[in-house]
Order: sequence, then structure tokens, then C-alpha cells
Amino acid sequence: MFESGGVGFVKLIMLLPRYITLTVFFLLMNSNFTAQAQQPAQTARFDGERAMADLIRQVDAGPRIPGSPGLAATRDLIRTTLGEAGFDVHTQSFTTTSPLLGVPVEGENIFGVYPKGAKVKYIISAHYDTRPYADMDPDPARRKDPVPGANDGGSGVAILLELARCLAKTPPTHGIALVFFDVEDHGGAGDSMGFCLGSRYFARNLPSQVQGFQHGINLDMVGDATLKLPMEGYSLNGAPKLTFDLWRTGSQLYPQTWVKARGPSIYDDHMPFLAQKMNYIDVIDFEYQPWHTTADTPDKCSAKSLEIVGHTVLTFIQN
Repeated sequence: MFESGGVGFVKLIMLLPRYITLTVFFLLMNSNFTAQAQQPAQTARFDGERAMADLIRQVDAGPRIPGSPGLAATRDLIRTTLGEAGFDVHTQSFTTTSPLLGVPVEGENIFGVYPKGAKVKYIISAHYDTRPYADMDPDPARRKDPVPGANDGGSGVAILLELARCLAKTPPTHGIALVFFDVEDHGGAGDSMGFCLGSRYFARNLPSQVQGFQHGINLDMVGDATLKLPMEGYSLNGAPKLTFDLWRTGSQLYPQTWVKARGPSIYDDHMPFLAQKMNYIDVIDFEYQPWHTTADTPDKCSAKSLEIVGHTVLTFIQN
């Protein structure tokens, strides 16, 4: 993912009438955050420590880049965990070209539906690959090293895996799909089209098991030990109601983390869906100094942050 308008990217200019309309809507919704907050449902407990163990397991497996043992091990972890939780597990293979590597690569999106055969209401997604090169590393000698991907890749996957276990213990009244995107982090500077290649393929070739889903929530870089979650800009523009609804729940449970303010606009795995007018938002803390560096390691993340996001999402989708 990358920030629109940051790190050398050009910020999109919003038309004034739309901006005014959205601002009025934001003010009206913001004034009712407390009054309209959803009441937490009774759900299985989201275990932040177990999610943290899944994050560490991914990093210990090694970089999750095309053809690597780390990517294969993470695919096995995802499929095994979903299967043990009773999900109907599917894979979606595709071939694309990595702008960062300059070669064709084989990608594999993995998704599970629970309960089996259910009509999906919510998709919760994350990418499981890691960036091949640490091109933002402060040490020029390390900029060709792979990114460990504890937060950028590992955190979202860890939360989805623990969500799968929780949903198995407290079955939802509607279908839930957990989707793991591949080949997300292969864009170069200024190249939005090089990012989110797995989610682009998924959105263009939506599997029959998830067609007609109502809401999508993408989780990325959500394990930062000093987590703050403002509303991502493109989500707020493209799916304002879903954004406000989730932040109501989050601000009720964890008001210091779920910040009721507009954040930066980040090109991430929700964008291919928004481009097709699907209701999809992004949860991300982009203020993360080790982004795209070799310092993106588990010690920069925390079980508490994973639990804050996981508990919030679990509460939200159970209502």
C-alpha cells in the first residue's frame, strides 16, 4: 500500500461539492457517535496473545515473497487454521507480473467461508505477502534486503486467524468470509498499479462463494504497539456509512485507539472493490516508522493492539 500525497505520490483533488456534502455528513454522524454506538454482542473472547503467536510464527517462517519457503509455510498456516475452524476453504490462483521484481509471479488468494454454504454478508481481508525489498530502510546497504513483515502483512493475517477460531466457537447468524490476498506489496515509487495485485484479481474475478457480499473490511498494519486508527480517507469517501458504523463500535470499546477523525488516504486492498462500487473500507495505522524497512519486526507490535482490532471487528460483525 502507499499513501496518496505522501512519499512522492500525488494527492487526488476532491471536487468541492462532494467535499462539503461529506463534511456535513461527517459532522452529523460524529455528533451521534456515543448515542448510536452499537452494543457489544456476546462473543467468544478474542485472544491477543494467540494472535501475537501467529504473527511471530509468520516472521519466523521467513520473508513471504513469491517462491519462498516463508510464503509456502504461511499458506499452510492459513489453510490449516481455517480448516480446523470449520471454514469452507478455497484458493484462487493467478499469474501476474511483479513491477518490483520485474518477472512474472504465481499468486494465490486464499479464502474461507463460515458457515459452509452460507450467503456472505461480511468479507474481512488482509494481505499475507511481504515486500521483497526494504527500499525505505535508513541504511542504504539494507535496501535490497526483504522486509520481515511483522506489522505490514503479519498483523492482519494474525487477526484473521484468531477471528476464525472465535467464529467457530460463536457461530454468526450470517455468512463471513475471511480473505487472504497475495502479491500486495510489489509496487515501486509512484506506481499505484503495482500494488494490490491479488485483490485486483479477486475483485475482478469474484468467486461465486462470496458474490453478493454486503460489506468488506480490510486490515493492514494494525499491530503497531502505539496503535492509532483514524478513518482512512478513501474509505470515508467511498463507503462512509460502513466507516462510521465500524468506528462507532471501535470508539465505544477503545476510544483512545479508534480516532473519530479523517486520516490519510491510502491506496490499499480495499481500492479495487471501491472502484467497482462495492462497499469496502480499510483499517490501517500508516504512522508506522518501520514501514518498508528491515525493522518491521515483532518487537514493534503488541498483543494488545491485535486484540483491540480483533475484538472490535468481531463485535461489529456479530451484530
